[in-house]
Amino acid sequence: MKKIIFFSKNMQIGGMEKALLNLLNALVNYFDVTLVLEENKGELLPYLNKKIHVQEYRLSYSKFLLWKKGYNYLKRKIWTLKNKNKYDFACNYATYSIIGSYQALQASRNNMLYVHSDYYNVYNKDKTLIKNFFNSVKMEEFKTVAFVSNEARDNILKIYPHKKNNFVVINNLFDYKTLKKTNKIVKNKKKTFLFLGRFEEESKKIYRLLDALKICLRANCDYELWLVGSGKDKKNYQDYVIENKLEANVKFFDATINISPFLEKCDILVLGSEYEGFPVVYLEALYFNKKILTTVKVSDDYLDISNYALVVAKNAKAIAKGMQSIKKNNCNYAIDFAKYNKSILEKLKTIIYN
Repeated sequence: MKKIIFFSKNMQIGGMEKALLNLLNALVNYFDVTLVLEENKGELLPYLNKKIHVQEYRLSYSKFLLWKKGYNYLKRKIWTLKNKNKYDFACNYATYSIIGSYQALQASRNNMLYVHSDYYNVYNKDKTLIKNFFNSVKMEEFKTVAFVSNEARDNILKIYPHKKNNFVVINNLFDYKTLKKTNKIVKNKKKTFLFLGRFEEESKKIYRLLDALKICLRANCDYELWLVGSGKDKKNYQDYVIENKLEANVKFFDATINISPFLEKCDILVLGSEYEGFPVVYLEALYFNKKILTTVKVSDDYLDISNYALVVAKNAKAIAKGMQSIKKNNCNYAIDFAKYNKSILEKLKTIIYN
């Protein structure tokens, strides 16, 4: 059985972490899987298959610079001596992890960097900043670079056209079997919009959703916005809701593994993001046959989200217009998610067996 190893930050609740959980639980049926975390913590840890070998590689963040550098250098050298080309395949799953990239490049000649966001737009199309980022994670040294959407890959190809043969699109596996449908008809008096994700303004732009809701309420629309997640900007959003007297129309919920009740009871999934890779919440909404209102169009080899969603401009007025025009009735997408997952898994297996 081939030995494969993945590197990431932690297993706290998040889109990338949920995708990693789904992926490793699928791959362990075919390979001997090791997961190395910079912090061995997170709500998703108990859901990892027990056959997966979980290790921690904790760096020193001491205030004493010489001690920190010496400790981390020695730790890195010892790790390399023990693991140099030990594995048949290695992947840095957390794109931004510098130590994860170093370890993946050392652990196997058959190595891959997973890119989960559209870094062309993360850095506002600034080629210098984009190159600085990808240089920091040694992107050009990886045998394979996997993007979760065609758009994310094509944008980076504008800067690295010579890497075309190394770039592939492999979206996240979708563990739809863990989502529980009650098939009960839930009737909401108010048109209900659901946001699932990190409370982080830089990428998610939740103020756009709140401002769009304000516009709708001024037009006498009886809407509710449910915000489900966690993150550094949550308190700011809560304060904004109070300041703008939106308490009757905005509800906050903590991040949870069990998102099924929210998806089943809401009418429309809404995202006002500035950029995304390929949000797992798109797949979750499609599984529940929910309408999607979004500012981000993405696609992979199997799905083009513009065929299923209302895509609007990245501003509150456009989102508000979309909120008023989109219907609240469910659809019947009839997407074969088993076939979808199989196509993704086959791509990965081909790379691993290479």
